[in-house]
Amino acid sequence: MNSIKEYLGCSDKQADKIVLNDFKWEGDNNTTVHHFVRFGKQHRPDAVLEVDNLKIAIEIKQGDSGASLRSGLGQCLLYSSVYDFTIYIFVDKTKSSDIKNTISAEEESNIVKQLWELYNTKFIIV
Repeated sequence: MNSIKEYLGCSDKQADKIVLNDFKWEGDNNTTVHHFVRFGKQHRPDAVLEVDNLKIAIEIKQGDSGASLRSGLGQCLLYSSVYDFTIYIFVDKTKSSDIKNTISAEEESNIVKQLWELYNTKFIIV
């Protein structure tokens, strides 16, 4: 499954309408992304998409260090305990895209593959 459109078996226009209705972003005053508690602390993703009882957490981070990258990965592991799928988008802010350029290396590719296979987490670096 590569897209909401494919999952729902609908047209682009129908998929757009569904996403617009079912997308919740923490910065939107008209929607609420609910928190959950793990390890005695509250957690919530940046955005949530709920379609036909399928719950997808979306986390977006930007940075130029391993710490910023790890922060989002850790959050996604927690989200995977509550949500069916997690999408983690990391915006590489290094001057020469150092982090993004490693995504096709063998070890990094294996990590990306394991995140999907074990935690239903799609990891994207832009």
